[in-house]
Formats: sequence, structure tokens, C-alpha cells
Amino acid sequence: MVIVSHDREFLDQVCTKIVDAEGGLCTEYDGNYSRFLKLKKARMDAWQAAYDAQEKKMKEERQWIQKFKVKQPQAVKQRQAKLEKMMKSDEYIQKPPFAGKPFKFRFPDAPRISPEVAEVKDMSHSYSNEASRNRLFDHANLLIEKGDRIAIVGPNGSGKQRLLLKCHNTRMYS
Repeated sequence: MVIVSHDREFLDQVCTKIVDAEGGLCTEYDGNYSRFLKLKKARMDAWQAAYDAQEKKMKEERQWIQKFKVKQPQAVKQRQAKLEKMMKSDEYIQKPPFAGKPFKFRFPDAPRISPEVAEVKDMSHSYSNEASRNRLFDHANLLIEKGDRIAIVGPNGSGKQRLLLKCHNTRMYS
């Protein structure tokens, strides 16, 4: 089963394996969401530390090469070749993905709308099954104006969603 959710408590209770897709790589972690966060942080910290140590070593090599390029040209060539070989090897540690600030989205202000947002006049809806004909709503009238805050409340199967869909499909809802 694959679960996509933003509810961390739910993920902690249900998940036994997490697949993290970041920076074009997928990494699998055993355990729930909280364990995943700890393991990922430890993995990323270790990766960053290894990368930093490698970069420090490479910087020292470049400084040595720069310092002795005139006095010991043969030794410099050997060290340059060694440095280039290391950068092309499988043991070269790539820079970890940047975990900086998340993207920020900015949306322009919505265009002004008329005071009347939606209006329904004399709408009826029913459905029938083999046993009976059920009327969900009969001669419904609804006017929603700018600034109104509404709730459509009722038991399951009473037609709340159907009312909104019917408004939308008949272009009475804008």
C-alpha cells in the first residue's frame, strides 16, 4: 500500500517504510515517519561531514600545488593527476542536496467580483433506487454574497456535495 499524507501522526501509526524522493534520488528508510526524520538527519549530517572533509583535503592539495608549481613541477603534475583521478572515481563524494528555505509562492490579488458570488433558484434533486425514490432537496434557494461565510451541514447522503456539484455544473456557481 502506498500512502501520501501530510498527517505526521497518521504516518507514524501506519507506515513501516518511508521512501524519500529528494533531489532526483529515492532513499528507502525502514520504520515510521519519526524514525525516518531521525535517520535522514543522521544520514545527511554524515554525508555533509564526509563532503566537508573531502573538500578540506582537496583545498589543501590545491594550495600545495599552487605553492610548489614552480619549485617542484614534476611533483605538482603527479599531485594534479592524483587529484583529478580522485574527482573522477566512485569514491568521490558528491555535494549533498541543499536543504534550505522552501519555495515561496506569491499569488496576485484576485480580481474584484460582484457582490453576488452564487445564486440558486428553485433547484430540486432526487435519486431513485429499486426500493424508493429519494428527494435530496426540493425547490432549494441559495444566495451567497461576497464576504458571506457559509456551511452546508447535513447527515451523510443528504445531498450536500450534490448541491454544490449541481450549482457548479449549471454555471450558477462562480
